[in-house]
Amino acid sequence: MEVLQEFAGGIAHEVLNPLTIIKGQNELLKHKLEQKAKEDNADKMKQSLQIVEDSVERAKKIIHNLSNFSKNLLQKNWMILN
Repeated sequence: MEVLQEFAGGIAHEVLNPLTIIKGQNELLKHKLEQKAKEDNADKMKQSLQIVEDSVERAKKIIHNLSNFSKNLLQKNWMILN
């Protein structure tokens, strides 16, 4: 169980870091696009950026659930040992 807890916690940490970068860059692109909203492809690009943002948020929820799972395993193991 301890190995599974460490594995889940490690995955959660490693995946959240690039997701934070992706989200930040996506927000910068959206801001720049809003400044040039009169261009023809602006709407399609906004839709694509929204898909990226939604996917990042979904992945973050999955990772947070995995992280919480690993924390719960640790707490349960601690209670059993006591």
